[in-house]
This record gives sequence, structure tokens and C-alpha cells, in this order.
Amino acid sequence: MKIRVIVLLLISLGILPLSAQQLIDAIAAVVGNEIVLKSEVDQYVQSYIIQNKINTRNNPEIQKQLEKDILSDGNIP
Repeated sequence: MKIRVIVLLLISLGILPLSAQQLIDAIAAVVGNEIVLKSEVDQYVQSYIIQNKINTRNNPEIQKQLEKDILSDGNIP
């Protein structure tokens, strides 16, 4: 009985730190010597969507496409 409790305790302790991890930010691209963060790309995309009154509810893939366009061309068409 004690072995089961110890095993369950060890498994629980091993899993808890994994579930507590959260992505804070990531590098989306490197241009020359400059790093472009994912949060910067996300902010730019959201601004573009708001300014151009784009409805992403009907097609959520639009946001992903805009992110790709920014990273590949540096511009949004």
C-alpha cells in the first residue's frame, strides 16, 4: 500500500511542473541582427485586422495567413 502512495506521489510531482509551464514569448524571425518576437507579429496582425475591419470569426485562417505574409514579405498585401 505504501509503495502505491509513493509511486502516485512521484508521478504527481513529475507532472505538475509540466502543466505549470507557459510560453511567454518566442522569436518569430531574425532580420539581420534584429530579433522579431511573436508578440510583435501578433500585435501587428491584430492592428491590421482592426484597422481594416476584417472579420476573422467567419474564417480564422485569415489571421494565420496574415502572420505568414508578414514573416515572408515583411508586408501585408
